[in-house]
Amino acid sequence: MNQLKKHISVKCINFNTQSTNTRTRSISNQVSKNSTDRSRSVSKLCPAIKLPVPTKNSESVSMSNSKPVSKLGKVKIDLGNKATSRSQQTTQKSRSNSQISKEESFPKMLPDFGRMETELLDCQDFMLQLPDIQFPTTEDIMKERIILANRIAYTVKTKKRIPITTPDFYKLCYVIGKGAFAKVCLGIQILTGAKVAMKIIEKSTLKTESAKKRLLLEITLMKILQQYQQFASLFEVFETKKQIYIIMEYVEGGDLMKWTKEKPIPEGQAKNLFSQLILALQILQSHNILHRDIKLDNILLQGEQIKICDFGVSRQIIKGQKILEQCGTPAYLAPEVISNKAGYEGFASDIWSSGVLLYILLVGKVPFKGNNMNELNHNIQNGLLNFMEMKKLNLSNDAVDLIKSILNVNPKLRITSTEILNHPWLKELNLKSNKVSTQNSNLDLRVISQIEQFGYSREFIIKSLQKQTLCHINAMYSILTKVQK
Repeated sequence: MNQLKKHISVKCINFNTQSTNTRTRSISNQVSKNSTDRSRSVSKLCPAIKLPVPTKNSESVSMSNSKPVSKLGKVKIDLGNKATSRSQQTTQKSRSNSQISKEESFPKMLPDFGRMETELLDCQDFMLQLPDIQFPTTEDIMKERIILANRIAYTVKTKKRIPITTPDFYKLCYVIGKGAFAKVCLGIQILTGAKVAMKIIEKSTLKTESAKKRLLLEITLMKILQQYQQFASLFEVFETKKQIYIIMEYVEGGDLMKWTKEKPIPEGQAKNLFSQLILALQILQSHNILHRDIKLDNILLQGEQIKICDFGVSRQIIKGQKILEQCGTPAYLAPEVISNKAGYEGFASDIWSSGVLLYILLVGKVPFKGNNMNELNHNIQNGLLNFMEMKKLNLSNDAVDLIKSILNVNPKLRITSTEILNHPWLKELNLKSNKVSTQNSNLDLRVISQIEQFGYSREFIIKSLQKQTLCHINAMYSILTKVQK
């Protein structure tokens, strides 16, 4: 109680003179009398206007905090009482200035992927009629949804700007995986209720310029590839003072490591998965992108459709460019990456990693092992395969021949992606270089109208989608269009 008194105590100046006190009392009485007379005169001139009855402080606070909500999906925007005292305005300005100075002390690391400067037209008064939620959710999410939509609409209406995305636009559920510099979590987008994957990176880990450039390159490559169904979609990117958030498509099936559980799978299933992987590698090559970490963990499964993820060590190259750096998972590294005498061309190394993955799918083990890194690297560079294990599993001759052709230690003699698709083991599938795009040049007006119901202006929605900005509107549009399909 004593601490509470300290917080709300007001300093008073005592002049110790009775004349001063009586003078102030008479002035206050005169002011109250004048205001009462003025209100009576106004009520006589305009009898239809009812002036508010003065209430106690506690009652006024409770009334201002309450917002009339008729139904769970309808929200009346309460603009509050605009009349504030000068002291309150000055304190609010000082607080906002202090907040700005604090934010400026933390430099931004990302370009404005999600921001788009635009002058919004004056908005008319409206009642938010939220669209039906498309995903199973909880009562808490529904409440947060109403509050967030109300906040967006209020910001657009009064401040004529679009609110930037903050972590409270999403609900963090649990951690899916952890890396050296980031963690991937399952989250729920509040407005749609959809599950998303959230890659959260601590800014403190991005100490060097090369680390920052690597992160920007990862985001750029994901943005290029999000138009293809073979890759996990990128929805949104935003940052706080201490963290960077990358919001991506959540793939329900998990990765191939969990799905196979290091056990052999039938050749028919392996053909389906491996053929999709080779088609995805062809898309990467068409954009001069090297993945450099193809493995079971980075292949996600949505039904029977694979989606490649994790472009943390990926890069774009010029055709014929030699690479000197070594990166990737040791068991999947190509021999030329390990020796690295005069550099290597990356496309052949991605093909090698896909061959290791195919061997694991069909045999249930990695093709090359070692008690330590030196022994493992030595066995990879020798390229000696255990054909006895493949014969025990009764693999077809075509499957064995394809594995042998891919895991050729000489990258110049190694089979290419086009030759793999024409190999007898896959030829019966009649596969072609198929680049299935998920993007549609025509915008879905039904989805736009749904986003508009959250308080965003239609003009800004269309501009954001046309410019393909990585903002919250893009995230909602990508999710809702998939639901419509």
